[in-house]
Amino acid sequence: MSRWVIVGEKKVRLLHAAELGSETEESFRPGKEFEVVEEVLVGDRKFLRLPDGRFVCERSRKEINKVVAKRLVDGTPNQPFAVGQKVVIKQKTKSRHGTVVKLNPSKALVEVSEGGQNRSYHVPYGMLSKEEQAAETSQAKARPKAKVKPSAKKALSNLRMASEDEESEPSSDDDEKAYRRGWDQVFAAFSSYGVHPSFVGEHFDHKDLIFMGRKDY
Repeated sequence: MSRWVIVGEKKVRLLHAAELGSETEESFRPGKEFEVVEEVLVGDRKFLRLPDGRFVCERSRKEINKVVAKRLVDGTPNQPFAVGQKVVIKQKTKSRHGTVVKLNPSKALVEVSEGGQNRSYHVPYGMLSKEEQAAETSQAKARPKAKVKPSAKKALSNLRMASEDEESEPSSDDDEKAYRRGWDQVFAAFSSYGVHPSFVGEHFDHKDLIFMGRKDY
């Protein structure tokens, strides 16, 4: 006999037999520990027979690659978390960052800083992920701030001085068209310095670009 735990985020239905479609009205909640007397393989699925004769499918009925039940090894599930590790608690509408302070058989005790206070939560392993994974995703989405080379700074200064010396002239173009033309002209002037497109918005305000768009440089 072995001991298992539900690690998914949802309840798992019990089965009358070792086959999908034989669901009972009862289910195991996330974090529920249970005894297994036999492991039955049917095709590419494993069914766990309980002492009362009912079964639990090791993997999700809809997603075969998603594990919903794990065997407990030496009192803890075979998972990659450790005490002191930074983790992310995944919820439907939000995520929380915390630190694992204790590993229990079915859940981890995670300390989370909220409103300047530290609070502890017992979280099922299926709701946890390593913080490094979330950080990598966030960094991939973040756009680096444009860096300005010394030669580009000098050209920028000259262009600003030229724009300040010029007086505005009436034009039939509306502001939006002038702004677009000014943006294109500035970016073209600095593209040879290898600047990022965000350089224009960071160093020229809206009025400057409209003014430049109404001039021929």
